[in-house]
Amino acid sequence: MIITRPVGTLSDEKYKGMHVDYYDIDWYAVHKAIDRRATREGTDVGVRMDHETKHRGWHQDDVVYAGENKVIAVNILPCKCICVEVESCRQAVKLCYEIGNRHAPLFYGDHDKLFLTPFEAPMLVMIEKLGLNCITRENRLLPIKRISSAQGHGHAHAHEHTH
Repeated sequence: MIITRPVGTLSDEKYKGMHVDYYDIDWYAVHKAIDRRATREGTDVGVRMDHETKHRGWHQDDVVYAGENKVIAVNILPCKCICVEVESCRQAVKLCYEIGNRHAPLFYGDHDKLFLTPFEAPMLVMIEKLGLNCITRENRLLPIKRISSAQGHGHAHAHEHTH
């Protein structure tokens, strides 16, 4: 089966009570335009995202296939994260600057003073040196909560380079 875009979300009324098979992906693969993997129940799924979906990315609970009694939905797997709780705007600015300076992804947490970034030991050391309150734990990094504009790893900005 080839999927190109979501057909809805699990919260849609028409999918209530249907059996759900999950298509598990890592947070950094939500914009991966071409992919192939099996669902938890073994259904082979090929991804060839259309332009709009590639830009938007997969979201938690996107339905990518709907049959008579079964749907296949996206599940973004939790990963080890550094969770940083700031006490002031000054701390938030410093954290955002330092994370951005390392071209690392940064996500909003469950409230205004909580920020998440994927775990990397050097990043944890840097955050601790800033004197910020942080812990490591498993968490879902959702694209809708991403602060940084770069998608995935590497050099990606919202502007074009001229040569």
